[in-house]
Amino acid sequence: MDLTSPVFPPELEREIFEKAAEAYRPDIIRLMLVSKRVYLWIRPMLFRIVGASDTGIWPPLRLALDSEPAFLRHSVRFLCLTLTHYSAVTKEDTDRLLTICTGLVDLAISHKFPMTNHLSLLAKMHNLRRLTCSLEKLCGNFESIDGRHEAFSRITHLELLDDGLGWLKSVLRPLTLMPATTHLSLSGGDNLDDSGFWDDIQQLLDAMPRLVLLALVWGRLDVLDWFESVNATPVRDQRFVAGCYNYPTDGEDNVWVEWDESASGTALDYWGRGEIFLQRKRRGEVSETRFWMDDWMYEARRTSPQDLEGEFDDSDTSY
Repeated sequence: MDLTSPVFPPELEREIFEKAAEAYRPDIIRLMLVSKRVYLWIRPMLFRIVGASDTGIWPPLRLALDSEPAFLRHSVRFLCLTLTHYSAVTKEDTDRLLTICTGLVDLAISHKFPMTNHLSLLAKMHNLRRLTCSLEKLCGNFESIDGRHEAFSRITHLELLDDGLGWLKSVLRPLTLMPATTHLSLSGGDNLDDSGFWDDIQQLLDAMPRLVLLALVWGRLDVLDWFESVNATPVRDQRFVAGCYNYPTDGEDNVWVEWDESASGTALDYWGRGEIFLQRKRRGEVSETRFWMDDWMYEARRTSPQDLEGEFDDSDTSY
């Protein structure tokens, strides 16, 4: 028997290594050393997801940018450019990456560099469906936002990182002009009790009938501060939900952990949990006047048992 031959059929062996690479992304580089065939099978998976915490990926990524742009164009599908923990990355790096990786389906950008040139790059990403960004930084200012720009023409899930929400009224019309957007989220601000805030939310819902879901989202460590403010909302549109990014780490909110785990398929992000919550509402499993998607918040607030009755079962994935 030839001991250099695969013990399993090649198709099965490949599936095993691909599943291992998906489950243990930090070990992909070590898996690539097993054999030449394994290297060829799973190397594209090394760059399929470039997440916020993947600082070690930048040296090989730079090499690939220089020598194999076509390979990167084919490989990179999920890209998170926060650069919070990796100051050595330059604007040239980010621009080159966005120029080459036109096959992206999910892009999150919150880096420190000017972004106004990104719009033209996003317009060439014909598979891009999910975008997380600050509209003000992406477009230069709120007055320059054009919802008809090709960069927004295919975006179904839009997460806005702009602070405060006092700008919401000024971007209402551009948002209504985005033809594909069905899911919209806003970083929960601190002005929920301001006069007119909930009017702006209702006006946005009324102006975007194609919206499936509109979410206000906070970090998990401070979301309970807004529990009562959201409960007091006059909004009764069932597409409105509120929630948080999961998984605080080391005493601080790391909102990008959820992005990483969703991209790798190991956990639901708030988009998925919000959709499940709306399904539960339609089935009558939660009250029509409840808007918080995550049951754990009610446990944390020690809400009375009757308020929680019927809202928990073993199959619930909204945590």
